[in-house]
Amino acid sequence: MDIGCGDGALTCRLLAHLMESKKVPEIGEVLLIDPSPAMISMATEKVRSAFPDVIISTDNARIQDCSLSFDRHYDIAMSSLAYHHMPVEDKRIHLSRLKPWISHFLLFELDANNDTPEMYSPELAVSVYQSYGRIMDFVFAHDAPVEVVTDCIDSFLMTEVVSILSEPRGIRTDYHMLRKEWLDLFSQVLEPEFSLRSDSTCYGDEYVGLFTLHYGRDG
Repeated sequence: MDIGCGDGALTCRLLAHLMESKKVPEIGEVLLIDPSPAMISMATEKVRSAFPDVIISTDNARIQDCSLSFDRHYDIAMSSLAYHHMPVEDKRIHLSRLKPWISHFLLFELDANNDTPEMYSPELAVSVYQSYGRIMDFVFAHDAPVEVVTDCIDSFLMTEVVSILSEPRGIRTDYHMLRKEWLDLFSQVLEPEFSLRSDSTCYGDEYVGLFTLHYGRDG
């Protein structure tokens, strides 16, 4: 299950790694969840091209809208830069609903303090400056056409920044949490049935960090 699957590139990389490392004998079914019909279409095409024998199910929805409709078990649920689109109180609800249906949960997220600080607070302003400013530096440094870079900044990153800085909690669209807050959330919701298997830093500097958490069901 890929929550917020985007174009499916990461889904395919994970499935390929699982097969190549012989961690699984086969891939039976993949559930792609994303609110964008275009992303669902791209992800379906990518997964089908890479794994033609796999059953592909799709749900054109946010996790908030489909967490009550799960009716079968999945070995792995993953979410890459998608689970932060709801405040921590909603994260807790939907993670609790997901918990009975999975054996492993993989999370890839930005380490930033954008969830609990209220609008106009110094904590929120500093966090947005540090995290999004650094990400924009990365985008400008990338060897891409100027119009592509500008569109990425204006249509994607600045949209999130404006939402975080101008809309109150419960209305805005992004709620990045600090790594410790994610660990606390998973400890409260997933344990003791699940335990932390891996806590890895993907990138880190003095301004921004990206990390991966892996929780697995025990017993």
